[in-house]
Amino acid sequence: MLFLAETPALNLAELAWPFLCALATALVLTPLLRRWAVPLGLVDKPDGHRKIHKDPVPRVGGLVVMAGLLFTTLLWIWWQVSSSSSDLPPIGRLASLLGGVGILVLVGVLDDRFELRGRHKLLGQIVAVTLVVLPGGLRVDQIEFMTRPIPLGPLAIPFSYFLFLGAINAANLLDGMDGLLTSVGVVGAVTLAVLAYLSGQTLTLLLAVALAGALLGFLTYNRPPASVYLGDSGSMSVGLLLTMMAVNLERKDDAPLPLALPVCLLFLPILDTAAAIIRRKLTGKSIYTADRGHLHHCLARAGWKPAHVMILVAFLGLVTSSALVLAFRWRDDRVAWLTLALLGIGFVAFDLFGKSECRLIYARLRQTFSSNGSTDGDSSSMQVRLQGSGPWEELWEELLAKALELNLQGVTLDVNMPVAHEAFHARWKRPGIKLDSDKCWKTELPVVLRSMVVGKISLQGDPQDETVWRVLAQIQPLLARFEQMIQAQQPVKGPVHQLA
Repeated sequence: MLFLAETPALNLAELAWPFLCALATALVLTPLLRRWAVPLGLVDKPDGHRKIHKDPVPRVGGLVVMAGLLFTTLLWIWWQVSSSSSDLPPIGRLASLLGGVGILVLVGVLDDRFELRGRHKLLGQIVAVTLVVLPGGLRVDQIEFMTRPIPLGPLAIPFSYFLFLGAINAANLLDGMDGLLTSVGVVGAVTLAVLAYLSGQTLTLLLAVALAGALLGFLTYNRPPASVYLGDSGSMSVGLLLTMMAVNLERKDDAPLPLALPVCLLFLPILDTAAAIIRRKLTGKSIYTADRGHLHHCLARAGWKPAHVMILVAFLGLVTSSALVLAFRWRDDRVAWLTLALLGIGFVAFDLFGKSECRLIYARLRQTFSSNGSTDGDSSSMQVRLQGSGPWEELWEELLAKALELNLQGVTLDVNMPVAHEAFHARWKRPGIKLDSDKCWKTELPVVLRSMVVGKISLQGDPQDETVWRVLAQIQPLLARFEQMIQAQQPVKGPVHQLA
């Protein structure tokens, strides 16, 4: 069950000073770091593909947040020591927690500067989480779902790693528009401060109030139109800090961690990440593939300005936070899960986000359960327009007709043009036939525009039916037509903001 302790005797002055300290640090430090970021190369450069802002923008958010937290925490420790207070936590544990955040900020800074490969970035994240989980002691031994406690046993450490790494990367993926993730972080930090106040968690209360102050100060420069970005160092550290405080909140009396707690705090990042994984996996792409199917992209295409998106995100954060506080007070997490479910359904029902992913799931299920004995070309095919209005269906019909003519066994058409808001995916596999993977041939024909791969046609066949060179010769006119269609698509003009 959700844990509720007595309210600590804290006055407004004791709550105000860490907030004001972190706020002032961020307000003073952000313009200084913004100026130093350019010669250091800590800038986000437009690439003409998915990042369409006009000029390079500094990425120093992680350094600002870390400085605000560290300065406030050191002042608090000094005050506790000088006053001989008994509220001071073990310094070693506190150092491990802040050290984990510090390593993550360092990894983010290196990624912002040198663009680390995915596996190197993940390795740095694992090192940071290891400090938090092992010497830091933030391990989840049991969870609570729908009022039922679930002991994790030997899965406690793996689940803890999954929870922290998932939060880090979910926050990182959502950071794609001016002020978006910063607003999520501010609302989440304030929510944690309220819950920490109710449960008597002094350290969590201090860190939550300081984080809210640091992010609010940074938001002054990060709101649309942003003059500075959080960067990977900032987005990853925000995800880690919110999850750390959520886990620490439920440590009294070995209470289980309600899954609704971190999910409510990071609902939008989690929703966006889940949709991205579905979208990329079901279209055969790497999960690291850049596209413009994220939440902020969908809202921008619907006509929402960055400032309006930021306000919407803050409002939704207040809704989930209110549900979380009610669940905390009522000791029943079902109200939180019901709120999250209604919000998710609302996104799809009002065509704000998630409809393309739902169409992908439906099309894949329909293809999977189609009649195995059918020879109709459509019975085992799927096509989904993810974004845009290009005439890709016409090209797909020509490609599918040519595949049937050449007796191919499978064909895939994929279009991914983030800068033009165009994305289309279609695939077909001849029903009732299973090919030996050692005997069949496969080839992939990339489509390149301005030195960037923006589409591909994948073919699969049996060498006994048709030789590869004859197939390629027959497909070549279609490929040329594909490239002409790509050339004709003009980038969508709209508000200039950070895109990820």
